[in-house]
Amino acid sequence: MLNRMRTLLCKAPAWSKIERFDPAWRLRIKRMASFIGNNDQVVIDVGCGPMWLREYIPESTTYIGIDYMKRGDEMIVCDINKENLPEMQADVWFISGCLEYINDIEKFITTASTLTNKFIISYCSTDYFPIKEERIKRGWKNDLTEQEIQSLFCKYGLVEKHYELLPSSNSLFVFEKLN
Repeated sequence: MLNRMRTLLCKAPAWSKIERFDPAWRLRIKRMASFIGNNDQVVIDVGCGPMWLREYIPESTTYIGIDYMKRGDEMIVCDINKENLPEMQADVWFISGCLEYINDIEKFITTASTLTNKFIISYCSTDYFPIKEERIKRGWKNDLTEQEIQSLFCKYGLVEKHYELLPSSNSLFVFEKLN
């Protein structure tokens, strides 16, 4: 009962009301981008924000951002909590600081895993961000452990190729399909 009351009192704000882009996030994006290989010709940046990833990928790589509002010409407007994902094949789906805001992660992975063979993800797991009220204040829509993230991707045929805990306590995962 007490947990339910806390949840009701700490209603999650809309992302559009709390949106901000910390320049320090560029370090995380740069580290994540180091896992984009020379053979990765098309990269989809889910929750692209100001599209900082473009600075860290080769010019020959096609960049496509997805976000809930228009931020540039190289992007698709899509609120992934309200609309179906664009059915676009890509070598990499890059998700930095966005997975926390997705209502139905399993639905997202189910669809996205048919469109790519590689995910590069950062996620603030409950292993390092355990306080439910803080997660709600940040607008985060889900509360998964690292193991739950790993299990979800594994369920859809993806294998963890890399893991590291970043200085920001974000978990960095690289998942790929077995060939």
